[in-house]
Amino acid sequence: MDDICINRHQGNAQSLIANKRVQKKRDRATVLAIIIKAGKSHSKEIARVMGKQFNQISGRISELKASDIIEETGERINGCAVYKLKNNQLNIF
Repeated sequence: MDDICINRHQGNAQSLIANKRVQKKRDRATVLAIIIKAGKSHSKEIARVMGKQFNQISGRISELKASDIIEETGERINGCAVYKLKNNQLNIF
């Protein structure tokens, strides 16, 4: 899961450089903390709280979903899926 977005950017040089530069572990932890604190949140809200653009955090959300840590609630806010901690995932800590 080093670059969860590789299929989307198809090896674009800038994307490959950015993938190496970002602090994924820290950003995943921050995204998760925001979701846990709020109980549920959507990507635009997470980006706003982090002071980042949506495209800077969407990969971290995808990684948390792929790791089965968060899931969609089925709700939509501002056109965005709403995420929550997946049942019983607090034991990952």
